[in-house]
Amino acid sequence: MSKKENEEIVRLIKAQRFGWFDFILNTFFSIIMITTIYIVIALSQPDTLTDWILAMITTILPLLFFANRAFNELFYTKDYVKITNEMMYSRSTPLLTTGLRPKIREIPIREIKKYGVSKIPRKLSIDMFKLKRKAMLVLVLKSGESVLLGGYIDNQKLFEIVAIIQQIYPKARLSKPTLTAYPELNEILKVAKPSKKLKQIKDDEVDLDSVEVRRRR
Repeated sequence: MSKKENEEIVRLIKAQRFGWFDFILNTFFSIIMITTIYIVIALSQPDTLTDWILAMITTILPLLFFANRAFNELFYTKDYVKITNEMMYSRSTPLLTTGLRPKIREIPIREIKKYGVSKIPRKLSIDMFKLKRKAMLVLVLKSGESVLLGGYIDNQKLFEIVAIIQQIYPKARLSKPTLTAYPELNEILKVAKPSKKLKQIKDDEVDLDSVEVRRRR
């Protein structure tokens, strides 16, 4: 049995559906583009190469865009964040356009340098537009990489993830702007009780930021 199969899951948080407007609109536009393809290509029958290129740009490319978004709108509820005592696993759909490829990540919790939640950028979505304070989980790794997760996960559940990270790996720093923008998170952190499942990570490595470097004389 692999190490991954032996890991005990501390928390598994799944995404939720915020509405159906996006799916309906993208499906509707896909049907319009299919009809347009029939009218422009099947009935008009472009003669020259230029006409064919223009016909494809104005019909087929928009169809691919809207159809891809409609397809992914059905499955973004498969996004999740799974936490064990050592790792964080996630599937996250890009926020700007749903049709981009979802990212599946494995992040060692000891590699998190800074973390918090931040207001998501305005997505091309009617369903998300009404959620003006919708947050996303922001992780800054020791490598310098920034990771954004949880665009389709409820804020309250994102706050739970923050509380778990704080308990498992106290060495990572919680972003100060997080508590300013979402003061309700502070209350959750105060009442968060350590679970028997949670095992605190202790680093054997020296924190280079705290080491004083002296020049040789």
